[in-house]
Amino acid sequence: MNHQVSLLLITDLIAEKSDLLSLVRENSFSGIQLHEIESNEKLLSSDNVLFVFEYSENTEAHIVHIKNQLKQKKICNPYFIIISDCEVTLQKSTSVSVYSKLDFIQGIHVLLPLIVEKIIYIARIDDYIQKSFKIIVNNEIIAQQKSEIEMLYSELEVLSKIDHLTGVLNRRAFFDSLEGERKRALRDLWRISKFANSEDDVIEDGVSTQFEIFNHLGNFSCIMLDIDFFKKINDTYGHLVGDRVLKRIGELLNKNGIFRDNDIIGRFGGEEFVVILPQTNSVDALIPAERLRKIIKNEVFYDLSGNQFSITISMGISEFYIGDNKPEDIVERADKALYTAKETGRDKIVIYKPS
Repeated sequence: MNHQVSLLLITDLIAEKSDLLSLVRENSFSGIQLHEIESNEKLLSSDNVLFVFEYSENTEAHIVHIKNQLKQKKICNPYFIIISDCEVTLQKSTSVSVYSKLDFIQGIHVLLPLIVEKIIYIARIDDYIQKSFKIIVNNEIIAQQKSEIEMLYSELEVLSKIDHLTGVLNRRAFFDSLEGERKRALRDLWRISKFANSEDDVIEDGVSTQFEIFNHLGNFSCIMLDIDFFKKINDTYGHLVGDRVLKRIGELLNKNGIFRDNDIIGRFGGEEFVVILPQTNSVDALIPAERLRKIIKNEVFYDLSGNQFSITISMGISEFYIGDNKPEDIVERADKALYTAKETGRDKIVIYKPS
């Protein structure tokens, strides 16, 4: 902001203006730009303005008029001086000062620089407040925008991991989670190996606490499930109905009471789904798998004409092996068990057993 002050002498109101102007010109006042004006339109030439009037009956009304003009132009630091040889009573105002003509002329060397300094100081404070407010507002806007962007990014990140039809993890996100679970199991096995070397083993009811720990920690299971005769559903009822079936399966997989919150559920592809159960051996994984099989078998589906039909699923279960080199190993074993379930009658669950 320009902190110079325009000294505007209202020449049509000041008698003996030449003497006053000469005094101003003869003295170098820092920060003052001198203007002789004849028109009110020229009053708006500066952000920081010092007006000098010789008092008349219309002076106060004239000041009010000028203030209104300045307010419309968003100029907020005017300063008014009234020169009068008689006593002047004004409405209370902090920006209007009254001096006798003699005092003003005699003290012009001191008076004007002090007033200019005051105006510039007020302007600088106002400038600082405006800039500070702008910084605060901008920071608030930036913080709000940042929060909105982070929220949108978080939503997009979630959406990028979800299969849009079934509402479970897509294949890529599932395998990312499976790799994380495999690494966690390996860390647990390392901790167990340290614990197994100790002699702190408690026997309760004939069962070793180490056995109970080893049976779950460092272990997890994989369930691979497939909708029986899904191609026949598409061929008989159409792909729209087939999509409805897939969507409902996804809803049932996510339903509370079948799997735990920390179980990992994904769509493997087509009509195949896969579930990872952390800290669960294959025998214990059979419990939620059987629960799911019964629920889906009893579920009623409808075609586009409102006719009812039902479906069944087959499942294969496999445990994590410490020798697994990649996440796909456990899925491949579960897939082999699933193949056995389909080959031996469908609507059943088979636990993988190495040949």
